[in-house]
Amino acid sequence: MTITSADVALWPVVDGWSVSPGVPGIPAGTHIIMGAWSEIGAGSKIGAWSEIGARSKIGAGSEIGARSEIGAGSEIGAGSIGIIADLGREQKRKYGRCLYIGHDNIGRLQAGCHNFLLAEARAHWGAADYPDRKRGDEYLALCDYAESLCKIHGVRV
Repeated sequence: MTITSADVALWPVVDGWSVSPGVPGIPAGTHIIMGAWSEIGAGSKIGAWSEIGARSKIGAGSEIGARSEIGAGSEIGAGSIGIIADLGREQKRKYGRCLYIGHDNIGRLQAGCHNFLLAEARAHWGAADYPDRKRGDEYLALCDYAESLCKIHGVRV
């Protein structure tokens, strides 16, 4: 069964939360907020009280824990097993950014249309011919932060 934004619009709203009346796959009373144009892949599991920002995409088979918040424009790869951190939106281009755990227990950095292992991210944003050196350096600093978070959470990089 596909639940559309039109379906959710008919659900009762309690304290700003759309509350499921009980449909296949979503127990009655589950509190969910999803932004416009969000997509969730088949077989994905979203924990109670989770928030998913507008234009976000979550790949099939992903598991997102309860009370998770996923920023607008974020994309979580198929088979991901958890989110380490919502890294906010890039200031200039407004791209959503997220650090998540891939199905292989390796940290992955998503930013805009890019979905990288940290080594790939460093190669991309650290390339000598990257067109905006300041932005590239900011992303390299974000990679350092992401690597530190992975180590804290016991996730491979």
